[in-house]
Amino acid sequence: MQEAVFVNNIYNRAFEETSRRCRPLSALFELTYSCNTRCEHCYLTGFNQSEACFRDGELSTREICSVLEQMAEAGVLFLTFSGGEPLQRWDFFEIAKKARDLEFAIRIFTNGTLVDEKTASRIAGLDPLEVEVSIYGACAKTHDGITHVAGSFDKTIEGAKNLLREGVRVNFKALLMRSNHMEYQDMEALAKRMGARFFYNTQIVPRDNGDRRPVALNMDADSLLTLYKETSAYKKKDKSVLKRPPKTKQPICNSGRNTLAISPCGDIYPCVQIRWKAGNLRKESFAGIWESSPVLRKIRMMSLKDLSECMSCALFDSCSHCPGVSFLETGDFLGCSPLARSQASVMHTAQKIGDMCDWS
Repeated sequence: MQEAVFVNNIYNRAFEETSRRCRPLSALFELTYSCNTRCEHCYLTGFNQSEACFRDGELSTREICSVLEQMAEAGVLFLTFSGGEPLQRWDFFEIAKKARDLEFAIRIFTNGTLVDEKTASRIAGLDPLEVEVSIYGACAKTHDGITHVAGSFDKTIEGAKNLLREGVRVNFKALLMRSNHMEYQDMEALAKRMGARFFYNTQIVPRDNGDRRPVALNMDADSLLTLYKETSAYKKKDKSVLKRPPKTKQPICNSGRNTLAISPCGDIYPCVQIRWKAGNLRKESFAGIWESSPVLRKIRMMSLKDLSECMSCALFDSCSHCPGVSFLETGDFLGCSPLARSQASVMHTAQKIGDMCDWS
């Protein structure tokens, strides 16, 4: 336990220092937009930029390896491989091995359906920090109904089991929505039985091409309130985490300061939610983009004092404002996100109920 606390303290200090100095620490690399499921909530489905990427072509193995070398030289330490489904790339393991040779600490985001015993063994050989496996229900009917691929639940569970047998740390990650939120406890119990960790998110955002249809999949207010009241994470008397940050030059978030995202065709973004192109790695070096991009400079100038509407809002302490989501919803990075506000209102209600109850 003491060792874990020591490591976390080191990481937190490194994260704070790299953010302050605007040095790249963590990157998410979307290796491909190709995917073997058709999840109804996916923020990439119908994404116009994916069409451009396929037209221009995804980065080749050689190009990606060159980018990885540039990132390592710039100081990036944590590297997440995502998609689409990253295992759809035929050269995934060549790319991942290059990343490990460069001493990146890697994570993999996958739906798990392609992880047979051999693939699990190869992933274990990469010694990843963790593999996050998406799960959308505690049974095939619910999960497959969301992925729109029959048999995907069974393949996902088998893939996770294969990884766990190889000693890989597996996190089940669930996106709770109208059609599956009633199964969150069963999903958590399933993960526990298998020896995996479980966590969830409740915010479904518009697609990156502006399509708002996925937003309708979000849980209604009554279901969300029930979830907040039932979940142990919200049954705490300690309100220290709810203290309002001071109105200073504190950054709104770390996107573009020490974190970034890279698309399959080499575009750099502050993060996957902020699809504001900072540059392309086929045309510029990683260091050149990171140091000189006007987009990144503008993002880094944004601070809490720019959130004038948010800072004066009674729901501020309960809100998870994200500039990227705000932009998708309103066209304004600094504006109020209707989705975040509605969920913050429910959270605020849950916290008030918590104040009146004995959560012990």
